[in-house]
Amino acid sequence: MTVEAKQDEWIATRDAAALLGLSYRGALNVLHSNQCTRRAGHSDAWRRADVVAIVELRIEREAERPIAERRGPDWCDADGAARLKARIESYWAERGATVRVAWREKNGTKRIVQLQRRHVMEQMAERHKASGPEAANNLLRIIRLLCGFAVENDWRRDNPALGIKKFKMRGDGFVVWSEDDIAKYLKHWPARSRERLALLLLLYTGQRRSDVIVMGRQHVGGDAIRVKQSKTGTHLVIPLHPDLRRVLAYLPKSGLTFLTTQYGSPFKDGASFGNQFRQWCDAAGLTGRTAHGLRKSAAVRLVEAGCSSKEVAAITGHASLREIERYTKAAEQEKLARAAIARPIQNG
Repeated sequence: MTVEAKQDEWIATRDAAALLGLSYRGALNVLHSNQCTRRAGHSDAWRRADVVAIVELRIEREAERPIAERRGPDWCDADGAARLKARIESYWAERGATVRVAWREKNGTKRIVQLQRRHVMEQMAERHKASGPEAANNLLRIIRLLCGFAVENDWRRDNPALGIKKFKMRGDGFVVWSEDDIAKYLKHWPARSRERLALLLLLYTGQRRSDVIVMGRQHVGGDAIRVKQSKTGTHLVIPLHPDLRRVLAYLPKSGLTFLTTQYGSPFKDGASFGNQFRQWCDAAGLTGRTAHGLRKSAAVRLVEAGCSSKEVAAITGHASLREIERYTKAAEQEKLARAAIARPIQNG
């Protein structure tokens, strides 16, 4: 199986797991037991069809079981199947599947050896016009990875995407929470509420929303919480802040995750949690605030406390110190400026 085929299998299985409410291993078992084939380079339309096929086969198998033994929540009957299919279509639409399919249909059959620097720049310009600078920069990143893979396998001698400058981003990305923002949120939501817990986990661990939603008591050992970042695979051991430790001590011992939906089940993915968290922010009068903004705030707090970029990276898990420095540029500037003014005063 090629690298592309393995990645496509992983993505399809992950999506099936999210939509079916299964663990990744559970969805993998369903995938293999149904013998769904994978093809290198197939489009998102194929992946979507595969997910639907998995759903239909799982419904068919569950329908054969006695009602008391059925494991599915609401998709064991025809109405449930229809609702789930609608959710699948919505799931892919929200992730821009149409754009990815169009790009693959246009370029997927072309020979990698014929790709030139000007082609990459033209495609970036098209993506910038259609979806903005972030989408264009993300396309450049993907093309660099693809061409790097081609060079490693002697399919071409150079990587034409190297050296191409990224588009400048509008503004500074996600808004960093101020101390007043944090205080306002905590004042609005009562102690021991899941809304308050969400902020404390994000702020005192400095992790992404996709990592925070899977944290549970099984990850806590002694005075630290252990995290394996879903995006990078990095393993981190993060000492628990006293405020967070006190809150976690009051949580029920049952359940695999600290954060749950209003129905008591884990969030299906980081996007669904992010949407819910924005609603909690809006209810607290904090429009424009996000979970990722708290990750930035965590880094800023550490810098203002005197931590170096490497110390901050030990908490946030950033592989690039440049990203941390971008997050904390303003805080670092103020810190250095105060030190610069204080030095001649101290020296008399």
